Amino acid sequence: MARALETLHARTHAGHADAPAPRRTRVVEIGATGFGAAGFGASLGDWADYRAITLDEAGPAQLAALAGAPRQDGSATPDPAADTPPAHDLAIVHGVFASWREALDTLQAVEASLAPDGTLLFIGHHPARWLDFVCGTRPDWWVEDTAEADNAAGAPRSLQQSASAWQASLAARGWRALEQVDAEDDSLGGCFLLLAQRDPRVQSPAVMAPGATTRCLILAADTASALASALASHLTALGVSVRVQDCDNADTVPTAIEAARQALGGLESLVYLPGVPGAHLSAADVVACRARHCHIAAHLARHAGALASPPACWLLTQGVYGAPPRGPRTLGETGNAALWAFGRTLMNEMPGLPLRMADLPLEGEDTPAVLAALALSLGAPDAETELVFGPGGERQAPRLRPARQADRPATADTAWRLGFAQPGQLGNLAWEPVNATPPGEGEIEVAVHATGLNFRDLMYALGMLSDEALENGFTGPALGLEFAGVVTRVGPQVTDFRQGDAVAGFGPHSFGTRMRTTTEACAVMPRGLAFEAAATIPSTFFTVYYALHHLARLEPGEAVLIHGATGGVGLAAVQIARWRGARIHATAGSPEKRDFLRLMGITDIHDSRSLAFADDILAATGGEGVDVVLNSLAGEAVNRNLRVLKPFGRHIELGKRDFYDNTRIGLRPFRNNISYFGVDADQLMHLRPALTRRLYGELMALFDTGVLHPLPYRAFAADDVVEAFRHMQQASHIGKIVVHYRDGIHAAAAPAAPQGSAWKPDPSATYLVTGGLRGFGLRTAQWLAERGARHLALASRSGTLDDEAHAIVAALRSQGVSVWTTACDIAAADQVSALLDHIGARLPALAGIVHAATLYDDGLAASLDASRIAAAMTPKVLGAWHLHEQTQARGIALSLFVMYSSATTLFGNAGQGSYVAANGWMEALARHRRDIGLPAVCLRWGAIADAGFLARHPATREALLQRMGGAALPAADALAAMAQALDDGTPDPAILALDGKRLAGTLPLAATPRFALLSPPGGDAGEGAAVPREDLPALARTLPDAALQEKLLELLRHEIGQILHLPATRIDAARPLNDLGLDSLMGVELTVALEARTGVRLPPGAVAGQASPEKLARRIGAALRGEGGNGPGSDDTRQDAAPGAALSSADAAQLPGAAQAPRVMP
Repeated sequence: MARALETLHARTHAGHADAPAPRRTRVVEIGATGFGAAGFGASLGDWADYRAITLDEAGPAQLAALAGAPRQDGSATPDPAADTPPAHDLAIVHGVFASWREALDTLQAVEASLAPDGTLLFIGHHPARWLDFVCGTRPDWWVEDTAEADNAAGAPRSLQQSASAWQASLAARGWRALEQVDAEDDSLGGCFLLLAQRDPRVQSPAVMAPGATTRCLILAADTASALASALASHLTALGVSVRVQDCDNADTVPTAIEAARQALGGLESLVYLPGVPGAHLSAADVVACRARHCHIAAHLARHAGALASPPACWLLTQGVYGAPPRGPRTLGETGNAALWAFGRTLMNEMPGLPLRMADLPLEGEDTPAVLAALALSLGAPDAETELVFGPGGERQAPRLRPARQADRPATADTAWRLGFAQPGQLGNLAWEPVNATPPGEGEIEVAVHATGLNFRDLMYALGMLSDEALENGFTGPALGLEFAGVVTRVGPQVTDFRQGDAVAGFGPHSFGTRMRTTTEACAVMPRGLAFEAAATIPSTFFTVYYALHHLARLEPGEAVLIHGATGGVGLAAVQIARWRGARIHATAGSPEKRDFLRLMGITDIHDSRSLAFADDILAATGGEGVDVVLNSLAGEAVNRNLRVLKPFGRHIELGKRDFYDNTRIGLRPFRNNISYFGVDADQLMHLRPALTRRLYGELMALFDTGVLHPLPYRAFAADDVVEAFRHMQQASHIGKIVVHYRDGIHAAAAPAAPQGSAWKPDPSATYLVTGGLRGFGLRTAQWLAERGARHLALASRSGTLDDEAHAIVAALRSQGVSVWTTACDIAAADQVSALLDHIGARLPALAGIVHAATLYDDGLAASLDASRIAAAMTPKVLGAWHLHEQTQARGIALSLFVMYSSATTLFGNAGQGSYVAANGWMEALARHRRDIGLPAVCLRWGAIADAGFLARHPATREALLQRMGGAALPAADALAAMAQALDDGTPDPAILALDGKRLAGTLPLAATPRFALLSPPGGDAGEGAAVPREDLPALARTLPDAALQEKLLELLRHEIGQILHLPATRIDAARPLNDLGLDSLMGVELTVALEARTGVRLPPGAVAGQASPEKLARRIGAALRGEGGNGPGSDDTRQDAAPGAALSSADAAQLPGAAQAPRVMP
């Protein structure tokens, strides 16, 4: 179990060192017997809080108590006065269970008690047939539940499971595998270790307390009665009292609720299941049916909310999200999206009602796994208001992403690469699309799965690497130099790699989804490693192997001093030194890191932040010193290193600072045959490729034979790459930081301005615009002509042109554009047919459709009836459906199918329930078209300033902007963003200017977890939202001193909180910045941020030493008023920055066209 102990110590110490403030690591161990109980707990040290739970007679009660611990995942705020234990950082589970029930209870308890970033260490045993023979007579040794056993054949499954089976079971419950370690695998059932963390995208169901009694009413449409009965059975099995009632009319809701309360003695949960309308219904009847469902939901919410103790209300839909069905959907199947969007409006109109929504798969919605997961969530709801269940019961929760981020699916020739517009602030890091060029001679192309983060990358992003540091290097001026991935293409003359090989190595732009590198710089990955683990190898181990083995020729019995031994290079050096049989002296910069070295078995440990290490080593060695120094320190520490070197000693310099500063050292120590090596592996790969290949091959062979092992690491998703850089900036990690791409890249940079869009209409084809004779539809027709369309068909219900339309159409015709205008009720199938007949007979072939028809009928949900809701749905939904069906039936090959929706579907605007429902349904139609391979884009428009309904109704526009913040977009900017979306292939972009802070203050729904990612890292949307960009020089001329000081302190608290990951309210303005935890690297970023926000250039050291936010605010205020020499307009002020280049992510959300598509599912 030595490997288990090593992994355990790495994880617990990494978690302890990663904490924002020093605290004890919290560990729980479940099912320990023999060695586990005595070995793991005793080995943790006095810096960990350890708790053991045995799976004996007291086990169920202990697990139930553990399951009741606070989850602390943001779903609820724990009561500080409550006597509840804190969440655990590490859970050690011994997979020796007596039954499947015990296994499930254990996992549920772990999920309930583990911190969001906590780690699971699962210790299992490979199956042994003899154990099945011995224990197989026990009925609880086998399970026949196909969902629980993951056995499609339905055959009984043994309680013994392989490592891959446990990984699959954990993945289904929302665990993300980090690493697998095998001790042995034989007929005796060797041990294996699984490391896993919770996937933040997959929410585990809350655990119901044993014996809990709740009362639930299920209202179900006739088409959902079977599903309602199956769900009731699962709830009953959990101890819930259930009543099922048919409900196809809103008038029956009050009676049904009261009858259930009387029959059950109360009501804690109310579920509405509308089902799917029959395929035999006409399109108009389907719309009427879905409108009735929305009306029932509004009635349900109103009457439930009127009760003294409102029950938790659930709207259950099918197929809104998740995997597409195997064939085309009916109109009714897409219509659940209308209820989903309508539910968001209900949440805003009735904030006191606990209303939630859950979406089930359209196919297999009644499988045991789905219903079991749903029943648990219904029985014990948490803070999530929107849930999506997968076909295996996996639970996901939607999240909106910040406005500056976009989802852009990569094409065959598109890859993502990490870059920045300007160095100096980590917030400027962004994923950028690039064209993937084929590999050249001697090159391979790799699909990168994981990238190792190095200090060089951090320095480069902060603008702290000189040009000299980037010269003669293999990777050059690029982010990322090491990777692990799979070969996708090979260039000419490449024979030692082929497509599909898993490789690890070096290459420029390794922070990206695809990259090219030379064959000398990579090797086939060692067998059995995860990509994240393999990405810890190249730079650290190669540098150390070259330094200690090739240059220093480290011999058995020699002594080596390793500085910074808990970093990636340091830990690799420890392994190499042990392989060579050397005696190790090590330094580390904190007590926690030095404790970690002790746990690794190193006894000669010193403080890297004190120069006393030299005297201590000489004292410990009787004045002899060491044979080799592996150095990463700078300044006087180098002279101290030379003091401790024995005659014939070797000094290996890994740091670069002294080189570029041209630091001088005396030659006197070299009289003792001392050698000094400067190591730059990047330059070695560039200038000595043959040597690189040989050494790297030798190194990887040591991993294949098990001599060396990958480093402990912390993995970040690509979307969290800025957090990964900040983690390295804080220097609190042990081992490596790795970025993985398995979840895709969604936080991709949008261009600063959508200029030069490549999308053009076909001048020889016809483009149809419905709702095209007025407002924004008419403006869209102009835009199409401006981009090259020469044949337009413009339709509206009346077909009449007002004065503005007459003038615009005349102007288009004078420019040579053929414009045909007509009356057409787009919701009537026969009129759509006649419209398409005319275009087919009289006009060039139809190539594109823009469906802009709409109908507004605002009103609170309580005042709407089914007919009003249906009337608002009809032009949008039926119009889109008729155009979809009839163009397909006629074989019209459209290249463009655009539907105009609204950003209100994301936010559920109060008073616009029918409009929101109509747009939500139309967005589902767009998803359906894409699912079956047809073009479709649904644009979620924000407020348009100078065209359309809001331009004609300024009072409504101002009310909307007051609620959502931001500003109305000019039509030209909005349409330019549309062109960009068509270029990028963005499916359903939201194009609006948004003020997140205003939204949080006026929209109840914004307080739900779905909006969590719109809040900046410094705090929640209420207290940590971005400080508005203001004219600070003008304020300095007009505000009193105290008011200006407070304004600048607000700005400072925000910027410091962003860097330190602290809420702005926790920034003490009187404390020195270094006491707050701001080190020199963070100070560089803060200086750049403040210069960008204030225009004041701060001298070096302004944010160092004893400078506090109060002092810094006074200094900036004086400069703004011209009382210093570095205010705006002075010679030192930076005035040459590109407009908008230094805007923070929150500021980017205010730029016209910058708001991009939030992902519906992460």
